[in-house]
Amino acid sequence: MTISAQSISLQWSDGSVAFESINFTLSAGFHGLVGPNGSGKSSLALVLAGSAAEPELLPISGHVHRIGSVGYVGQSDMTSEQSLAEYLNAAPTLSALQRIAEGSVDEADFELVGERWIFAEELKQQLLALNLWDPAAGFDKTLAALSGGERMRLRLLKAFGDNPVNLILDEPSNHLDAPGRDWLIQQCKKFAAQPGHCLLVVSHDRQLLQHVESISELSSLGLQSYEGNYDDYAELAGLQVAAAERQLKDAVKHKKQLKQQLQRTQEKAQKRQSKGKSDRAKGGQAKVMLDFAKENSQQTAGTLSTQMQRQQTQASEQLSDARQRLAAMQDVQLRFNESQGLRKKRLLSCEDLVLPHGSQQPLNITLAPGDKIHLRGANGSGKSTLLKVLAQQLKPQSGQLILNSRVHVLDQRFSLVDPVRSVLDNLMNYAEGLSVTDARTALAQAGLLAEAVNREARYLSGGETMKLAMLMVTLQPEPELLLFDEPDNHLDIQAKQQLAQAIRAYPGALVLVSHDRHFVEEAGVSDYLHIK
Repeated sequence: MTISAQSISLQWSDGSVAFESINFTLSAGFHGLVGPNGSGKSSLALVLAGSAAEPELLPISGHVHRIGSVGYVGQSDMTSEQSLAEYLNAAPTLSALQRIAEGSVDEADFELVGERWIFAEELKQQLLALNLWDPAAGFDKTLAALSGGERMRLRLLKAFGDNPVNLILDEPSNHLDAPGRDWLIQQCKKFAAQPGHCLLVVSHDRQLLQHVESISELSSLGLQSYEGNYDDYAELAGLQVAAAERQLKDAVKHKKQLKQQLQRTQEKAQKRQSKGKSDRAKGGQAKVMLDFAKENSQQTAGTLSTQMQRQQTQASEQLSDARQRLAAMQDVQLRFNESQGLRKKRLLSCEDLVLPHGSQQPLNITLAPGDKIHLRGANGSGKSTLLKVLAQQLKPQSGQLILNSRVHVLDQRFSLVDPVRSVLDNLMNYAEGLSVTDARTALAQAGLLAEAVNREARYLSGGETMKLAMLMVTLQPEPELLLFDEPDNHLDIQAKQQLAQAIRAYPGALVLVSHDRHFVEEAGVSDYLHIK
């Protein structure tokens, strides 16, 4: 055991509960944490990380015991003006080496360098291996000049290099390209193979989760652990869904039977009362006997009715529990507005388009309704830059761009969502002509239920914010041109599958940036443009 949490609960300032009475024990090895968006996975990871996370998140009850040092890499991006050398804590050693090379004989410089005479070359090779080395800027390149995927690789490089006993990574494959994801898997396996080291990844990346030794699932039902990798987890979780469906079916049947039984009991009691009245009218029995029979009949009927009503109440509670359990396991539904047919033949056309930065490859693209293309390319090649040019947020260096459609952008930071507006207000304000009823229905189908729609958007999880943003850009009067910049990054596995199906059925045009090949295949986006 390296990290152990006992009976921990977390509550937000608005009174909502993130999770309650969670027990979680992690031993040495490679472990995964999954669960629906909003279930509290990232919050649980923060609590487990303790002071390694900034700001530190403390539970309102329970305690966490840690053996050894703890490292943590969260989802929050960093856009500072720090240089690579400064961020990697390499600047003092690099400066000392530079001074010695220029003739310094200062003893402090030699003490700082120690035996690390090839430190600069080793660090350069590490950066080269991750495609982070820029010969022009060298170690002085700033973090702000890196793409989202490049910054994530840098953060992971530092975390693995620090080599703590326990390492917690929250969605580490987000924004990573295919080579970056392969590198991450190798680093995770290498780290976890060290004796006594514990690695926990919070992830929806099925490729990464195929390499873990155990998976724990956090949901409204609590925390449940499964031995094995993602395939093992999916098989066992599927069996549990089937069991929950049977439980719901049995609960519905049991409640119906009790209702019928109560009705028959009441009918028999009424017949006995009617017979008693008839006998009293005929005068066939002594009055005292008739009164006794009447009282006995009423008591029996009353007792049976009370027993049956108690059983019906229990059956209703069992039915409610079964429905909640199944709802916690089932997929959410994500939908687009249905179109009566698009009249426009061409929505976008660009000729010899050269990006303002990134790749200098001339690009030629034509999109009509129903066209869907997958943008491929390494981190930093210019995929997000191209989307900004197509959305007319940036000007191209050269070439021609013609738009015959409104453009809706879903970027990596969900910037179209106003954090201080409520969830419902965000959707109603952006989606033209949408009624309150339709808005609430769409939000509920996406897993954003009644208690969440009036909450400010800043209280949503990353995945919930992504679902809201997606609804905002897709529930338009007529499907047009959508630009999706890694929309699957913060979605749980079930929601990814639903989004993929919705994209497959979308009648408008769509440009998709994603590094998850499973997601792209499920979305049915087979045409691609590779930016070199």
